[in-house]
Amino acid sequence: MNKNPFSLFHETYKANKDFVEFDSMKHEKFTSQVPEDIVSEWKEFGFRGYSDGLILTCDPSESLLSTEDWSFLDSSGVEILRTAFGDVCVWQNNEFLWLNVHSGKITDFS
Repeated sequence: MNKNPFSLFHETYKANKDFVEFDSMKHEKFTSQVPEDIVSEWKEFGFRGYSDGLILTCDPSESLLSTEDWSFLDSSGVEILRTAFGDVCVWQNNEFLWLNVHSGKITDFS
């Protein structure tokens, strides 16, 4: 069976029923800023909560991040997911960054 990079995620976290569909007109500008695997995930599953809202895949057109709060963010940063505790995963400059909103710590996954 050919699994995508998100197969384990979907096996572990049950998808909530309510979701926002990928809208090519609204979201197209973000598709060139993230890896193709993320674009495929958006197109197939949209933007929704998982495990009763423990984790949320973020609609990039409705990002809550601010360069005033996170000075290292630039226009290439795209919010990918958020936890119920407020932590955020961002794709920026070809790497994933984990933003801990409670400590202000930033971890890269390169």
